[in-house]
Amino acid sequence: MKNNQKMNMIYTAIFWGALWGISEAIIGYILHLFTFIPGIAAIVMFPIAYYFIRKVYFDTGRIWTIFLTAGITAAIKLTDLFLPFLRPIKTINPAISILIEAIVVAALFTFAYKKGIGKSISFSHSLIISLSWRILYILISIPIFLLFMDGYLKNGPLSIVRFLTLDSVINCGIIFLFSKINVLKKSEWSYNNIIKFRPIYAAFAFISALGIEQFLIRL
Repeated sequence: MKNNQKMNMIYTAIFWGALWGISEAIIGYILHLFTFIPGIAAIVMFPIAYYFIRKVYFDTGRIWTIFLTAGITAAIKLTDLFLPFLRPIKTINPAISILIEAIVVAALFTFAYKKGIGKSISFSHSLIISLSWRILYILISIPIFLLFMDGYLKNGPLSIVRFLTLDSVINCGIIFLFSKINVLKKSEWSYNNIIKFRPIYAAFAFISALGIEQFLIRL
């Protein structure tokens, strides 16, 4: 791979990772106003994560850019650890979710798309990734709960069952519907459409994401 091509892929990952981070900050802030709806954050944020993971993968065609993108988004979220008034678990949990989501969707793209299913995924694929990231998240939450008596498991068994069942089905439906709608589109905007100043766009998006994250977390 030529150096220019690899650098363009890195810029692409930074760009989409930053936009994902902005979405996490803005939509996450709005969802805090709806805490009376159980599990609303995970229901909304996983389809958004899928969108950005999919964008970077089809822009670059490389699985490693998915992990770079998720790492950038998680790093933006982890800057909240420097805030003394915020419990660390409130920052760590979303960052863990971002990385798990990337792992699960990357696995789907690695195995399913290479079998020639194109840009559309089946209902079963949607259900598998929706359920898989939730199972992994619960498994990782166990040592966090045992060590710190904190994290998602504090919500109790009924919340966990709903998280793994009803919420998974809702996520599955959203992602499957998005996949089918996207297939009908004749064209799709790509970061590769930007010919000039690609590093500047990527850097601006990243700096903006950091600023928005730190501004909203203080409100």
